[in-house]
Amino acid sequence: DDLFLVDTDTTPRDRIIAVASAPSEWAIAYSRAESGVQNVFWAIVPTSLDPTTAMAVTTGFSVAEEPAIARTVDGWLLAWMSNAPGTYEVFARGFGADTRPLLGATQLTTNTNRDEGPALVRMGSEVLAAWVESTATAREVRVRRLGSTGAPLAVATPVDVAPHVPSFTVLSPRLDGVALAFGSADAGIVGL
Repeated sequence: DDLFLVDTDTTPRDRIIAVASAPSEWAIAYSRAESGVQNVFWAIVPTSLDPTTAMAVTTGFSVAEEPAIARTVDGWLLAWMSNAPGTYEVFARGFGADTRPLLGATQLTTNTNRDEGPALVRMGSEVLAAWVESTATAREVRVRRLGSTGAPLAVATPVDVAPHVPSFTVLSPRLDGVALAFGSADAGIVGL
């Protein structure tokens, strides 16, 4: 029932906030402007104490935003969109339950156009990632299985969303798999 100030940002703007829960805590991921550059941060919020200090997931002078977060078997997995390689790509990075980074960031996409709007959901010991990929002629949803460190376990697979033009994806577990929803300029919100 308490409100905790996790972080502040001097840039007044809309932003995407992602949350994930564990039995005794939850985590929040967000982007924050620093010296005019967007970076992704995250913090653990225990259920009975003040939140931990926000930790940077990205640093540097590239744009990093649109975070997603999921609880894994042994920690947390974060995903985000960044233009660090020169084009907008989707990255993932795993963190232990103690918040230490497990490995470096893994670039999940290599599209010459824009990849954005990542989402994550835990599926047993794996995590499913989804995002929107822009091609020369369309916008498509792709999904990819990941390990808890963010390392890919399979190739990215397209999801047939025709005739819609997808934007930000959302994933949620269900009894027999995963539900996928996305925003669509032509139809509002679409669920599969």
